[in-house]
Amino acid sequence: MSRDPQSLVARMLGGDRLALARLITHVENRTDAVPAIMAAQP
Repeated sequence: MSRDPQSLVARMLGGDRLALARLITHVENRTDAVPAIMAAQP
């Protein structure tokens, strides 16, 4: 499974709770992926 931000967002929108948890962790930890996560288009 890919962990890139766009893929995580797509998986989250598809109902993947693990992807949602990973996205939340990125935001909580303020990783470099946050801007890409926020800009991701479904």
